Amino acid sequence: MVSKRGFSIVAIVACVALVVGMAGLALPQPREVGPPIGAMPLGTPMAGSGATNFSGIDIDTQSGATIAALAVSQHGTGDVVQFYDGATEVWSIADGGAVSQTGAQTFGGDLTVSDAFTVTQSSGNTSVAGTLTAAGAAALNGGIAVDTSAFTVADSTGNTVIAGTLSVGGGYGSTGASISNAGVGQFNGALTTDGALTADSGVFGGGYGTTGCTLSTAGVLQCNGAGTVDGALTAGGDLTVSDAFTVTQASGNVVAAGTGTFAGALSADSGAFGGGYGDTGCSISSAGVLQCDGAMTGASSLTIDSIAAGGGYGSTGCTLSTAGVLQCNGAGTVDGALTAGGDLTVSDAFTVTQASGNTDVAGTFQFGANDLYPVGYGTSGRQMVCGSDSISDTLAVSHGLTTPEIAWCTLGADVGTGAGDLVQCTCTIAGASVTVKGWQDDWQAGANLTTIYWCVIGQP
Repeated sequence: MVSKRGFSIVAIVACVALVVGMAGLALPQPREVGPPIGAMPLGTPMAGSGATNFSGIDIDTQSGATIAALAVSQHGTGDVVQFYDGATEVWSIADGGAVSQTGAQTFGGDLTVSDAFTVTQSSGNTSVAGTLTAAGAAALNGGIAVDTSAFTVADSTGNTVIAGTLSVGGGYGSTGASISNAGVGQFNGALTTDGALTADSGVFGGGYGTTGCTLSTAGVLQCNGAGTVDGALTAGGDLTVSDAFTVTQASGNVVAAGTGTFAGALSADSGAFGGGYGDTGCSISSAGVLQCDGAMTGASSLTIDSIAAGGGYGSTGCTLSTAGVLQCNGAGTVDGALTAGGDLTVSDAFTVTQASGNTDVAGTFQFGANDLYPVGYGTSGRQMVCGSDSISDTLAVSHGLTTPEIAWCTLGADVGTGAGDLVQCTCTIAGASVTVKGWQDDWQAGANLTTIYWCVIGQP
């Protein structure tokens, strides 16, 4: 190391300015190290033209000096200073003062940007005088605290504590909601919750006595309007509806001043309605006997072991036995579907056998305005199948019968006059096969396709 303590500060400044400030001068790569220039007396100026390389420079000032140890003046447009690690530029000051650095920057003290941004070296605390903007997500491992306790987010649990009022969408009174630190929640719009809502008390729509409901801390619910419950309603005490309908909690007794209408089932040991049977109402005994003076209408199903209506069967009514047999003296009308689990018999004149589905009609079977008769065949168990195909000479038709017995056909167009045109058709039966043939006027097989309609009667 060659000491330059005897150098003139002015000479060093002039030398460096000459090296880095010449316009258009390119430094060679890799950089070459020139020979030591030796010690120079203090105050000796350095001047030269072109690049000058130095090795092992140590710049120092005299004790008590008040001038800078190194001053570099650049009057061109290139970089003011460039520092290289070997052939790699690692640090530079551009024209105008911008600093560029390749490696990491480590500060042993505080970092301050015009007092607007400060990082304290000892604690790492960061102070931002303006707005902090993050383009991505901000990850904070130590939680969040605003003015110590005004707004905190716990690091371990994520629990959030707000010392003041939380306002959403403009707050209550505008178009949003507010929750105060006293636990009061106020909403301009609807409140929707998928889970349970727990509250000590509540006032809705102005509260009871005006046009709403009130739920007291004692659990008493009072409403001015109607109450609708789609699910089960459970009351731990008596249920009273304006003294017109009362259910006593201890006994389960029900007192209704008006009419009772039930869409579903009603279970009771006994009961009297409208004055009871013999007056103008109905009675149900503890033995399950129902007696009514008037007509009975049920919107839902009625389940009983047996029933006799209108004096019962054999008189002028109907009887439904415990075995499920229904017998009526008068006519029966069914608006919906009628399903019978056994045979269906109408005075032996019409019978449907449940096991096979066979139907016997003693009289005429009418379809629309016309009576239906067997198609010229007196034996039961036959079926007729009809269809059509384009045939030129011969085709085995698809009829689906196991035993065809009768078959016939007809042309679907006028008789042709050209060669190969069909003038007639015939059918032949061979076992389960039915063949339809087309003929020319000389009884030769036809050649031109013609639609032929055919029918087959036989056993399915």
